[in-house]
Amino acid sequence: VLLSANEVLATDQTRALVKEQMDLILDKFTRYNGMLWENYTADFTPISQDWQNQNREDGVSSHVAIGGHTAMAAQQIVEGARQLHAQGAIGQAEYESYLDRGLELFQDFASNSGALDWQTGAVHNAIRVEEPDPSKRWLSGWGDAAWQQAELLQTLVRFQEVGRLGAIEGPDGQTGVDLLSKAEAHYQSAFSVPTEGYQFQDYFGNPDVYHRPQVAQYFTQAGA
Repeated sequence: VLLSANEVLATDQTRALVKEQMDLILDKFTRYNGMLWENYTADFTPISQDWQNQNREDGVSSHVAIGGHTAMAAQQIVEGARQLHAQGAIGQAEYESYLDRGLELFQDFASNSGALDWQTGAVHNAIRVEEPDPSKRWLSGWGDAAWQQAELLQTLVRFQEVGRLGAIEGPDGQTGVDLLSKAEAHYQSAFSVPTEGYQFQDYFGNPDVYHRPQVAQYFTQAGA
């Protein structure tokens, strides 16, 4: 919402808020095993509450973070930097620095979190970030979500737009280019909108409100 507002308004206030958000993500939020911690106190001390504190196999609890949230955080950095640079609020060097740090954030996520499946292009939902074994971090019983897959797609598209997609490194020589192709296919196969009997439902978190229109726009542009 903030990025959309700044894109349209481009006021000193919206630009300052965008930059503040970017700096909070990069400098204040805690990163653990490739994931961004979800909950904080007012002074940004990381905490776990309620459903975000789940048991591991050995009985020790772990903070749970959402895969799509960390994937989307890098998109906030790239898009924010693009807007601020285009609006003359930051210079070329600072712009490039934000892109580099956004890429580093996503690379850490892609390599170390266990939330990203490079074979299918899927981003997983609930991740026990304090679990030492990446293969055991995903709470598979919680399932995955269309809006999180859309967030991954939007992030990869932003890296593509600024010429950094190929710099994302994956296993077996794969890059972000391969990941985007697989993420597209996974979204279309796993989260396609029903062609018959579909009815829009207005509820909190409904992907049709924001994420699906964004992805539809991307697929339209990609197929043009």
